[in-house]
Amino acid sequence: MRIAVYPSVLYGDDFVVESIESIHPYVDRVYVVMMDRPWGNTKGVEYKGKWVEWPKRFDKTREKIAKIDGVTTIESQKDTPWNRWGHGAQIALSMCNADEVVILDPDCVFSKKE
Repeated sequence: MRIAVYPSVLYGDDFVVESIESIHPYVDRVYVVMMDRPWGNTKGVEYKGKWVEWPKRFDKTREKIAKIDGVTTIESQKDTPWNRWGHGAQIALSMCNADEVVILDPDCVFSKKE
C-alpha cells in the first residue's frame, strides 16, 4: 500500500485540491493532518502594534478536502516544531499498513515526471 501524508496543515486552500489531485493517481490513500494554530502554543500575534488572535479557522482547507474521495482528514495539534512531519506520518501509519509513504505540503503539486 502506498499513501500520501500532508503531516502538518494549518492553511492551504489555494493549492491543496490541485496538490491532492496530482498525487491521488499514484497512491492508495491520502491523509491530511490538520492543525488548529501555529506551533508555539500561542493565542495570537502582535502585528503592526496590535494584538491579533488566531482565527478559529485560517481558511477553507477542510471544506475543500472534504469534497475529495479517498482522503482522510485527521485533527491533531503539535505545539512544537520538533518532529512535526514525523508526528503526522505516525498518525497516518497507525491507520493503515503502508509500504511506502510520500510526505507533501499543501502547496506542493506532484509532477507526473517524478
